[in-house]
Amino acid sequence: MAKTKSHITLGAAIVQLALRAARHFPYLAIPLAAAGIAYAGVAQCGFIGFDDDLYVFENLIVSKGLTLVGLKWALTAFHASTWQPLVWLSFMLDVECFGINAHAMHITNLLLHLLNVALVYFCWALMTKHPWRAACVALIFAIHPIHVESVAWIAERKDVLSTALWWTSILAYIHYTQKRTVGRYGSVLACLTLGLLAKPMLITLPFALLLLDVWPLKRISFESLQGWRNALLEKLPLLAPIVVSAAITYHVQKIGGSVLNTATISIWGRFGNACVSYIRYIEKLLWPTRLAVLYPHPGAWNLFLVLASLVAILVALTWAWYRRAKTPWLWVGLLWYLVTLLPVIGLIQIGWHAMADRFMYVPAIGLYVALVWTIATGFERTKPGRTRTALVILSAAIIIALSARTRNQVSLWRDSVALFSHATHVTHDNWMMQNCCGAALARVGRDAEAVPHFEDAIRLRPERPRAYYNLGCVKFRQGNLKQAVRLFTQSAEMLPSSKTLYNLAVAQTHRGRFADAERTYLTLLEQTPDHTPTMNNLGCLYRELGRNEDAQILLEAAITINPSYLNAHYNLAITLMDKGKTVEAIKRFVYILEQDPNHAGARAGIRQAMQPKQTSATAPPSQESSLHDDGH
Repeated sequence: MAKTKSHITLGAAIVQLALRAARHFPYLAIPLAAAGIAYAGVAQCGFIGFDDDLYVFENLIVSKGLTLVGLKWALTAFHASTWQPLVWLSFMLDVECFGINAHAMHITNLLLHLLNVALVYFCWALMTKHPWRAACVALIFAIHPIHVESVAWIAERKDVLSTALWWTSILAYIHYTQKRTVGRYGSVLACLTLGLLAKPMLITLPFALLLLDVWPLKRISFESLQGWRNALLEKLPLLAPIVVSAAITYHVQKIGGSVLNTATISIWGRFGNACVSYIRYIEKLLWPTRLAVLYPHPGAWNLFLVLASLVAILVALTWAWYRRAKTPWLWVGLLWYLVTLLPVIGLIQIGWHAMADRFMYVPAIGLYVALVWTIATGFERTKPGRTRTALVILSAAIIIALSARTRNQVSLWRDSVALFSHATHVTHDNWMMQNCCGAALARVGRDAEAVPHFEDAIRLRPERPRAYYNLGCVKFRQGNLKQAVRLFTQSAEMLPSSKTLYNLAVAQTHRGRFADAERTYLTLLEQTPDHTPTMNNLGCLYRELGRNEDAQILLEAAITINPSYLNAHYNLAITLMDKGKTVEAIKRFVYILEQDPNHAGARAGIRQAMQPKQTSATAPPSQESSLHDDGH
């Protein structure tokens, strides 16, 4: 009997919850439908050559799906200069279900965005008891073009995933304020911790909760100190995972080379950019045009512009504080915007951007709330008539315009060429986008169009090695070996990476500068002793020079490191033929054919070995020159 009663109670609770959710459907349907329409094109977008390679399609661990090795790697890896276990696991789950499929991953991002739209609505509807206003906030968030980057960029899965946990933390906190228990507080702490495992943007959550305590929860007030002590104390446990996350993030970014020092961008340059960016972000919200995947850092802004921006911020804060009793949403919304944006405003400069659209995914909500509550209050004070009608029509027109702008912005993310070309057109002196645009064009065989982009990147940042390297690859493919060698040499002098040294040696070999190529290959082997392509190429070079003993040693070493390296097996076989070891050579050719029955070189080698009058074979070209854009 007791069990029957408990079942009835549980059933009644489920029905009550379902009815409560159903009451919200009319309010939530419009934002969700609008988001679905605005972002419909995202399913047709592909991968882009800017971090998507690091995160998915060139990530050997992620590309294998969910595995125990992948789980361990996700929890411990500092890949892509960040620590984000949940993001890696989410990508692995996508691969496990759909393979390496850009369209499926874009749909996952969109579903997470729709979830965030719903969570934004529920949080503000529950806190304020104004469902229509909460729906308006959710609607603006759902369709504003500034959020396209967070949704349409596969590598920004961390944005939509961490934000879902941000709003889930706030829902848990609302639940906790209704009945303060250890269990309910633990759910807030758990959601926050999980969010930090996706992105450290949640480090400002305790301050956001404190703002919500002021308004709309009204647990504390600026007019009285009563309740402040308890409100502050209950946030202290939340700082534990935040401190750990912040320390790990700074360490990872530092060792990854993403944190720029003050010699690169001065303290004044950082402060000035922070002041100007706060205003520029608002400008992008009000007039969302010329949006770009990267806005280059100017180094330092004009002094007048910095001071004007600082004064504007202080005036806005002063005015909101003066109006705090009558319009508390202005003060809370403005502080929400300023503080939640603070970790990425550039005081600690990570990367070369001055600002980024993706950083507004959470901070913009404060401004949306301030705007909606201000307009709604004014609307309620006006009498029914032309004014109200005009306001409704104007609002509808703005929503339609924002949706159209978002659809257009989504279309730019269809491929790298479209996205990076647009960025070069809407920004100035954007060396990184020039380089990325050139790389994107080169990948699809448009080398002639890529050249001026690389040249612009070099002109703007002559101290950066990647554009020299990419231009060298293009010149190599165009047959201009002299320029290719010069460009690879310049790149290697700035950053002697294994790829640059390898391509330099390949170009030197093709030019017939064998002594230079040998020195470059040996330098590379000193730096990376197990670089098997270098062993293979240098072995071929030694064979061409008649140094068969040295060639055999290197090729056998390459095979020892990588037994499945068929090109090294083949080159070793023809080296053995040169030395008169025909039987051993034939064994190598047979092994190659067992692995690859269509290997024409091995078949030709066996035929040649059977003809006593011919004692040598010609090695196929083994040198390669690969093109890589600079994703950072």
